Amino acid sequence: RIPTDKTDACVAALKSAAEEFLGKEKHLRLTAGAITCLVKGVALQLTPDSSELMKRLRSALGEALAGQGAVIPDDKQDGFDPSILLLRTAPSAAKLRKETEGILADNDELKSEMAAAFATSLELRLFTMMGKLNKGKCGTMSAQVPGRCC
Repeated sequence: RIPTDKTDACVAALKSAAEEFLGKEKHLRLTAGAITCLVKGVALQLTPDSSELMKRLRSALGEALAGQGAVIPDDKQDGFDPSILLLRTAPSAAKLRKETEGILADNDELKSEMAAAFATSLELRLFTMMGKLNKGKCGTMSAQVPGRCC
């Protein structure tokens, strides 16, 4: 539970913890994705790497909330998602989303990494699409005429 008069302080604490966490982690895109998903209350399909990252992120956010007087039940500590406390009330959830989107938008290193990943992804999609369009019946590729074969 979050004390009613502490909602703004909790949002600020979560924003600060998320910003600090983003600065410490070396996998920026994965970290940004984890922060975004937690803030929006979206469940992630976890790989071993992202599972460990989520544990660290949840721990950091949980400590930030506890520092503001939020009470986390003892039986929920292990798989607890701290942002769920704020997501139960729409105004604080919207405020938290806006604050964390600001963190991610202001991080130049992350923006650069995301742009590079997008460019690579786009190239791969185009290459795959061209391959599908230009594959002939005999399995050879024709760059000039789609579907035309040897």
